[in-house]
Amino acid sequence: MASLTFLGTACGVPMVGRGQTAHLLQAHGEYVLVDAGEPCSRVLREIGVPFNVVSSVLITHGHSDHIGGLPMFLQACWVEQRTSPLTLFLPGELIDPLRAWLTAVYLPPDRLGFPLRFEPWRAGQLHEVAGLHVTPQPTTHLDGLRELFAPGDTTRFHAFSLQIGWAGMRMVISGDLGAPSDLDPHLATPVDLLVCELSHFSPTKLFAYLRSKTIRRLALTHYSSSERVNAERILREARELLPRIEEIRDMGDGDTVEF
Repeated sequence: MASLTFLGTACGVPMVGRGQTAHLLQAHGEYVLVDAGEPCSRVLREIGVPFNVVSSVLITHGHSDHIGGLPMFLQACWVEQRTSPLTLFLPGELIDPLRAWLTAVYLPPDRLGFPLRFEPWRAGQLHEVAGLHVTPQPTTHLDGLRELFAPGDTTRFHAFSLQIGWAGMRMVISGDLGAPSDLDPHLATPVDLLVCELSHFSPTKLFAYLRSKTIRRLALTHYSSSERVNAERILREARELLPRIEEIRDMGDGDTVEF
């Protein structure tokens, strides 16, 4: 049995009743945190998952709604005297700033009492993560910020979507996208579950793109504030336009997809 629990489903601004982006994947006895928006540690406590059982954390990109809860999670591991290693997979550009940030908030990585390992994503290459097969693919989500803040800088502003496979299952977590077509490398072959954000393009644009793809289940999350109020209409539209998909859900905090 495997499952994906949605710890936070809000967009990039605080929302009543929703935490920021975070997922907990449980597969073949392993627990992996995918993104770490706040308050992921509180939610883990509420659902009864000990901090020490999480073996890896996968970060799609550096926006605070995807990474803001990470220091609190590491502090919880430290306070509860974790000893087992924890590996962070993330865009390489974040490693040195994250080390500095943790040191600044009195969580120096080399003094936590457990090995904290940093592994940079390699676009398009397979990463072995706690028995999972994870392939990151770049998205265009941060291209606009690169042009605004640092035109021509190819060392920064990297965001990724993730394909995660195990025991014959294939799941894709979109992270944040610049356009639905960012998912092309993942959706060239069938997937069992697509977890897709709805904050950076219209639902109609996403559904038009997905009509030609082979997807067994679709989990919609990370709605923009303006679209969240239209969630029921959007779900009806998705089911009408994507009849080949067996199950389409609008995910809330605490919801779980089982495999």
